[in-house]
Formats: sequence, structure tokens, C-alpha cells
Amino acid sequence: AYNVNCVNVGNPHCVIFVDRVEEIDIDALGQSLYYSGMFPNGIFLECVRVVNGVTLKMRVWEKANGETWACGTGACAAAVAAVLGGHCKQDTDITVKVRGGDLIVRYHRDGSVTLTGNVQKIYEGKVEF
Repeated sequence: AYNVNCVNVGNPHCVIFVDRVEEIDIDALGQSLYYSGMFPNGIFLECVRVVNGVTLKMRVWEKANGETWACGTGACAAAVAAVLGGHCKQDTDITVKVRGGDLIVRYHRDGSVTLTGNVQKIYEGKVEF
């Protein structure tokens, strides 16, 4: 059993706080939520460990795609859930550590959310039709 935090930042997220993100079977949990019927439009799942008041460690499972290395809206949802849950403070930069790198999220008092981080090209392709 998990306590879930549902956050919509333009798309639906289910944030679960855990002690050890590495030990979660995120594919099984994500599929279980996806096919549960509770989220008819699908769900993005974030498993998050609170490292300290300004740092979160996160793994993300995207609806129908499985685990991914990063998710900007997922990092924003995790930070909002952490602030609302009393783990972090509003108007503070929160580092969200994901497999693809670090993202910085700030949940402002006016309800807006700012996301910053580095970008890196990881793939290039050509499509012919």
C-alpha cells in the first residue's frame, strides 16, 4: 500500500514518496496504476525519496512508455508534492535528481512552477517518406 499524491501540472502525475527509489519495481507499479481504472487518461508515476529539504531523488514511469531517464513535468509534480507535504519549502530551488541529470524546480507562492536544467542531444535521426 502506498500513499499517493495526485498532481496535475498540465498532465496527470501520481507522486509516491519512498525510502529507497532504487528498490521499487517501477514498471510493475506503473502498469498497475495505469490499468487500475483509477486514471482513465493514463498516469505518470514518480517514485521520490526526500534526500533533504532542497533535494529529491526521483525515478519516473511515463504512461504506456515505461521508465524514462527524466521528465520535466514529473520533476515539477514531485517538487509541488514535496512542498505541499511539508518536505520542502515554497520559493526555494529544489534539486530533483533523475537518471538523466539534475533538474531545478521552484514552486512559487503564486502557484506557478519554474523548471531549469541542462539539455543534451542524445539522438539524431533521419526520416524518409
